[in-house]
Amino acid sequence: MTEIDVRFDRVAEANLSSLVGKTMLSYAHTPFVFTNSVSQFVRFSVSGELWYLYCFTEPLDYYGSIEDVSVLSFESKEFSFFQDKQCIETPIGETIKRIIVVQENQKLFENHALIYDVWLTRGIIFDFGNHQVSFEKGAWLSEQIIIRKGYDLLSEFTPTNAVMNDFSEDAVVECERQTVIFE
Repeated sequence: MTEIDVRFDRVAEANLSSLVGKTMLSYAHTPFVFTNSVSQFVRFSVSGELWYLYCFTEPLDYYGSIEDVSVLSFESKEFSFFQDKQCIETPIGETIKRIIVVQENQKLFENHALIYDVWLTRGIIFDFGNHQVSFEKGAWLSEQIIIRKGYDLLSEFTPTNAVMNDFSEDAVVECERQTVIFE
């Protein structure tokens, strides 16, 4: 059996946890083109600090073949190739009440035997009490980050049964979503 874990590491989770109770001044990203998704990064200004949500591809085992698979990270480091990008800044100016990290556990079975057990971070939701902003990693092989504003945004994330579309009808796939909440 192959195990893959591309969830946020402990440092990313500690960084996110430290933001609860602070004021998100704004977030910035490249302009939307046709959808509410952006490529590779979102920058957050929180109480005078800059943080980055990145979605980069890296070569990983993708159910039996090596593919460029997208992985989310959350960090304070700015990569120089984003410094000259035109960005749209969305003001928030509100206190972060809680942060929800959305994770998935995807399992692939063959002949009733578990052959892949995959954990990944699907996205994050910033909750301001009276509304939320979410950032969801798109498809496995895409560096897109989907941005939504509103209420109960966890229900707007891509359904867990969508992962079944990536496999043949003979495959047995289970996908379970979990949340880690920082308050």
